[in-house]
Amino acid sequence: MLLCIAFVPAAATLHFDLKWKPPAEFRDLKSLEARDRQYEFVWIDVRQKERFDSNHIPGAISFDENEAALALESVRLVWTPGKKIVVYGEGTGSDRALRVARLIQKEFKTKDVYLLEGGWAAWPRN
Repeated sequence: MLLCIAFVPAAATLHFDLKWKPPAEFRDLKSLEARDRQYEFVWIDVRQKERFDSNHIPGAISFDENEAALALESVRLVWTPGKKIVVYGEGTGSDRALRVARLIQKEFKTKDVYLLEGGWAAWPRN
């Protein structure tokens, strides 16, 4: 009986909330929308350097958390206030992308930081 009672809220959660949602301070940017407007954004790729080197969104900056000061300087060279920044990792819900997005928000004192919905895995390939 106790299992039946616990099943109802669990089933409701699964039914209504299967999709990952970014934390409240961020919005997801959909891949297709982003691709159509890709030159309006500063792209931050937080994947491993080898993965970035093999392929990435054109114009993206590789961001190594272990060398955050250097990576932030690379972003500072291309970012201007009001320009949106999109951070992406391998896929949806990347902890690394979330940490870097928070760091960028803090360092640049901007709320114009987005997470790419689905990450690199969702980016449309030609």
